[in-house]
Amino acid sequence: LLMFGLILFNYVVAGRWFKELPAQPADEAKGRSSLKTLFYAVPALCIPALILGGIYGGIFTPTEAAAVAVVLVIGIGCFVYRELTLRKLRDSFVRTAETTGTVILILLFSFLIGRILVAQGVPQDLSAFVTGLVDSPIGILLMVNVFLILVGMIIDDVSLTVVVAPLLLPLVGVADVNPIQFAAIVACAVIVGSNSPPMAPVLYMSCRISKVTVHRSFGPAIAMIVFVAIPIQLITTFVPAVSLAFPRMLGLL
Repeated sequence: LLMFGLILFNYVVAGRWFKELPAQPADEAKGRSSLKTLFYAVPALCIPALILGGIYGGIFTPTEAAAVAVVLVIGIGCFVYRELTLRKLRDSFVRTAETTGTVILILLFSFLIGRILVAQGVPQDLSAFVTGLVDSPIGILLMVNVFLILVGMIIDDVSLTVVVAPLLLPLVGVADVNPIQFAAIVACAVIVGSNSPPMAPVLYMSCRISKVTVHRSFGPAIAMIVFVAIPIQLITTFVPAVSLAFPRMLGLL
């Protein structure tokens, strides 16, 4: 749902929001260009399939998959596309080191803040505060969503998922929410929170990788949250069939 929502949002908004898009070719040339581009991209498109296939097939771990991906990319860049020279390879290693260092610093301080808040018992206090405000199922679910988003804005996703979410599981049980559905609710809340100020670790990392200033990215990010992420979170919260359909198809429920 998030994927299709973001695709639709970009299709409708991107051309109007950003005026510096490249010129579009004529229809006939566009068709030939699209087929040529697709054929040209097949070797690169095989990399995600090999990585995910290797991980889910038990051939290698996600960490090992990163190393496999590097080898595949270097091989395809050198011998298939023949555009990756030694100089470009060296420059890519330097840029990778710069980006990785920046991302690690962002995650480091995000984890530190999250651990401090957890050590001080802030999630438990907030959870107790939520339970003291409402007692109806709809009110509980709305408060849980707001609570998860607010907490996701100030602590990292790991702390939210591992430490904070289990504290709310008995609370959503009162509202007769399946644990699988609650996991989907938490996942949507993590997406909203991790892309919202003041922390917004995912947004900051995306800005660093794409070399876009943060103040320029806030507007589109908030628009995507308001028009895509939050509506889908509400659907996930109040329409249990959405998150439970696939487990039921597999006979897990």
